[in-house]
Amino acid sequence: MWASIGHSVAAAVGASFGSARRPLVICGDGGFHMTAQALSTMVRYERNPVVVVIDNGIYAFEQFLLDADYFSDPATRPKPYVVLNRWDFVKFANGLGVQSAQSVTTAAALDEALATAKASNAPALIVAKIDSRDLPAELG
Repeated sequence: MWASIGHSVAAAVGASFGSARRPLVICGDGGFHMTAQALSTMVRYERNPVVVVIDNGIYAFEQFLLDADYFSDPATRPKPYVVLNRWDFVKFANGLGVQSAQSVTTAAALDEALATAKASNAPALIVAKIDSRDLPAELG
């Protein structure tokens, strides 16, 4: 599972050709850095995946493996090599031709963004901004 960081975005392109179902994929911001250019392919070939990027600014799983205290102790600093260069994902997607790209910070805004994406038949990017110390309950 962790050996495929970023794969979901590029795989969504292939899935969109191989099925009548619309792909909805979730990717962390670090993984998205690795395969973000797949958005251009989606636009070029008029594919319609919905990509949700979880934007927390770090390689969180790697931080968890190296020093899990970061997620529970506000005094703990992240390892310097897990901190990501921050991208403006919405502008990036727009630059590649994705018209439906937006950033959200609440569950209600995420619901609205998903509804907007569903109403369109074009590729969509939703950037869900979360705190760098948020951690899935399964890991905590």
